[in-house]
Amino acid sequence: MTHPLDPYTYILVDRKPVNCPNDDRWFMWFGNMENRRVAQTIIGPARVSTIFGGIDRSYGSAPHPQVFETMIFGGKHDGREEWSASWEEAELVHAEMVALVRGQLADV
Repeated sequence: MTHPLDPYTYILVDRKPVNCPNDDRWFMWFGNMENRRVAQTIIGPARVSTIFGGIDRSYGSAPHPQVFETMIFGGKHDGREEWSASWEEAELVHAEMVALVRGQLADV
């Protein structure tokens, strides 16, 4: 049986997003945070977290599935988030957010 989210649910295989139906296999894989954590950096009261979100947040409207989320929790930039399509891009966004929190980048 298909689910309406099936075209938008993914797992990682060798750090690459692979479409996976929204079924028991996806839920088991998704439930293990170690499968999904890209990076986490704590800077004073702020935490920058980058994870594989497992669902294409563009719902097919972007050229590539937007499945990696980088978010800032706490501090001046609390709640800021950005989505990306690849592990490598997510690592770059994470580094940019860390630099922003550390005050090495101007607010954009």
